[in-house]
Amino acid sequence: YLPPFSYAGMQIIAAAVEATNGLDQNKMADYIHTAMHPTIVGDVKFGADGEWEKARIFQVQYQGIVGNGLEQFERPGTQVILFPAAYKSGTLVSPLPSN
Repeated sequence: YLPPFSYAGMQIIAAAVEATNGLDQNKMADYIHTAMHPTIVGDVKFGADGEWEKARIFQVQYQGIVGNGLEQFERPGTQVILFPAAYKSGTLVSPLPSN
């Protein structure tokens, strides 16, 4: 899952070089922090804290796994999204029961 985000990072750097007509790091940083960047992972904009304004990397927990069968991963609800809140599909089970 990481290659698309690495590619998107390079798209943002390339756009900054083009927009600032050079490699001045201060100009590039200003551009990167203020512009919306269309990338292969969607539009990316950075907030005041330097993180993406809208998180799109999911924090998940696999629930209800029994045994080694791969088919159980195809069932809805096996992979529960915990974060970001906009995509939340369930709640954290802690501690996980041992099966």
